[in-house]
Amino acid sequence: MTRLPPRRREPSEPGRTGNLALRIVFMGTPEFAAATLRAVHDAGHEVVAVYSQPPRPGGRRGLDLVKSPVHQLAERLGLPVRTPASL
Repeated sequence: MTRLPPRRREPSEPGRTGNLALRIVFMGTPEFAAATLRAVHDAGHEVVAVYSQPPRPGGRRGLDLVKSPVHQLAERLGLPVRTPASL
């Protein structure tokens, strides 16, 4: 596997220490993890994949599949989402 060099960021970006953006694989499911994913994405890091629990039955009769808060946010941000049955 070839290791890619780290991406450089612009030093003028506010709230930054250092100048390297990280390549991150994010794992989470609940609402508080979605806030963390948002912060990582907004900080300019490259999120290469998001892992979350598979959609669960929900709705009034349990017929609809409901995606986790992290899954929903990752799709809105255009990030690739993986939902393995187990890790």
